[in-house]
Amino acid sequence: SSDVCSSDLEMIVLNSTDREQVLPSSHYQALTKESKEGKIVSTGKKIDFTENLTLSARQSLVIEF
Repeated sequence: SSDVCSSDLEMIVLNSTDREQVLPSSHYQALTKESKEGKIVSTGKKIDFTENLTLSARQSLVIEF
């Protein structure tokens, strides 16, 4: 098995505020289309696209799917 990701799409999510923010899944489902999950590039953690995404203050994520 290979650790190389075959994904060709990435989504960058940025919280530029000083407070935690919740991004409703409906806001990014148009981008993710039929994909139900993604992976944070820096950590490998899985993200469920059917759930809201919570970002801490000043957090940015690159999610591949």
